[in-house]
Amino acid sequence: WFDDVRVAVFEPSPTGAEPPPVTPTPLRLALHPTPLRAGTSGAVRFTLPADGPVTLSVFDVRGRERALLYAAPTPAGEHEVPWRGTDAAGTPLPAGIYLLRLRTPAGETTAKTVILGR
Repeated sequence: WFDDVRVAVFEPSPTGAEPPPVTPTPLRLALHPTPLRAGTSGAVRFTLPADGPVTLSVFDVRGRERALLYAAPTPAGEHEVPWRGTDAAGTPLPAGIYLLRLRTPAGETTAKTVILGR
């Protein structure tokens, strides 16, 4: 798994000089607050280095997808998806450890989170 993916683009210089260094935007993913109490409001925040299709899913520790939180073409930059610690049917997930997975053309990253009981 990759925790931090960086992408840099360099354009050729018409003078032949080296281009200035570009600070890449990293691919980032986090849940706030964490731990999250089931049924309370939280937000999954992510940063994309480039435009493209995005999927954001929640998995339990056995690798089962419990919820697809977001799937859409998305512009580069910072984004936030609300999540209340629920599965695909809207039922609060049991207390435990879960993995958030963000997939983009620029790469894939995961973040571990904890859901507390009510």
